[in-house]
Amino acid sequence: MKIRKKYLIKAFALLAAAIFSACGASGSAKDSEKKEALLETTISTFSQTEPAATTSQTSQTTSQTTPQTTASEPAKAETTIAPETTTLSESVTIATTAPVTQPTATAAQILQIPVPAQTPAPQTEISFSTTSQTTTAGQAVLQKLSPINSTYTYNNLSPELKKVYNKILSAAKNFTTQVVFDSPVNLNDVSEIYSAIYMEEINLQYLSNSFKYDASPVTKIQISFDYPQSQINLMNAQTEEAANRIIAGITPTMTAFDIVKYFHDTIIKNCTYDASAEFASTAYGALVNGRALCQGYSHAMALLCNKVGIENAFATGYAKEDHMWNMIKLNGVWYNLDVTWDDPDKAAYPDLVFYDYFNVTNSDLTSRQIYSSYVPLPDAFATDENYFVKNGFVANSLADAQQILFNQIVNAANRGEKYVRLKCANTQVYNEVYQSLVTQNGISSIIRQANSQVQNKFNLSVKLTVNTETRVMNFILS
Repeated sequence: MKIRKKYLIKAFALLAAAIFSACGASGSAKDSEKKEALLETTISTFSQTEPAATTSQTSQTTSQTTPQTTASEPAKAETTIAPETTTLSESVTIATTAPVTQPTATAAQILQIPVPAQTPAPQTEISFSTTSQTTTAGQAVLQKLSPINSTYTYNNLSPELKKVYNKILSAAKNFTTQVVFDSPVNLNDVSEIYSAIYMEEINLQYLSNSFKYDASPVTKIQISFDYPQSQINLMNAQTEEAANRIIAGITPTMTAFDIVKYFHDTIIKNCTYDASAEFASTAYGALVNGRALCQGYSHAMALLCNKVGIENAFATGYAKEDHMWNMIKLNGVWYNLDVTWDDPDKAAYPDLVFYDYFNVTNSDLTSRQIYSSYVPLPDAFATDENYFVKNGFVANSLADAQQILFNQIVNAANRGEKYVRLKCANTQVYNEVYQSLVTQNGISSIIRQANSQVQNKFNLSVKLTVNTETRVMNFILS
């Protein structure tokens, strides 16, 4: 299985190219004709591990003062395709970082909050308003968006480098193996652009992880393909068909936020994280096979956003393992959206969707190092389109958290749902809420109060996922 990723050229790559070029310059005309034996640059793939999704690990809450984060689940090994080899020339290797992680439970644990002992209820209980929770969802508007046909990297290249990008992309789409540039191009630029095409162009899952070049600067390259054109045409058609079925579910009253949430939820509900699946790093794997790694989730999200004109980019970083996710632009500002880490353990909770990483800021991603890119990524600092902000689920105090949960529990009972959630505004509020609701089991009092308002009542024993990075708590009622 290929892994598309961000690449850095090792210093010896340029040195080898320079030596080759110098030797060629001193040779005869007959020697020059032999330069068709091209140098090869390989985008090396290697075995990576990716922690499994959160499992239903349970523990009894005791008298603790701060929440504990769990260790990541046992890693899953990913199968890789060995780099292409050649006997035509010397080989130059590009060091790579492969975006492949899915530790939904990196900063989360699932706790079982026990039913309290059968003692008389306290004389004074928390009192809540029964008025409906107001949100900042805003009025729905009609979407009239045009499809996006280019990547974030391409849009931010210089005009000259866009020509290089277009030459390689056109050849790849037409299964042409020879690419000749209008003028010599720096080897680093060619390698970075090829890498961006290999990683970001969603329908090019068949492109080989290496190319050959003539000299440095580069005047031509030779590319190759891992699968036959007939197979790829079928896969791309099936991917487009699956994407169009999802697009057909968009209603005229959906806002851009609603559409992104719809895509996010649909991918999660219909795709399972699977490191061993074929084409797991592609949109085909996520949308057709329903089995994918982080890159497959990210490509599926990008494909859907492109089709409705929502600007997006791919981000990579290190979060105990190399990882890939999306950046989404809404109302003129950028957000991080990690669909992979919002996908829970389906064996335990087949209908649960997390929103811990739905339109978050860079400051919400403290557990990961965001890699620099050939084209710098935009900063994500806004909160307006965050799931919890948009729905009024952000607690600025313990009292806020209690009221938010009370309203959600009442609404969940009336709708036949069982998941309620909140985000704490800062670490101090998070620790206070955790201490009161979990350590001291205050959630049971809120459930009792909500039960008094509804016909369908919940048990006092609940499960909870906590995410210390994004300060999110998800309560699973029964």
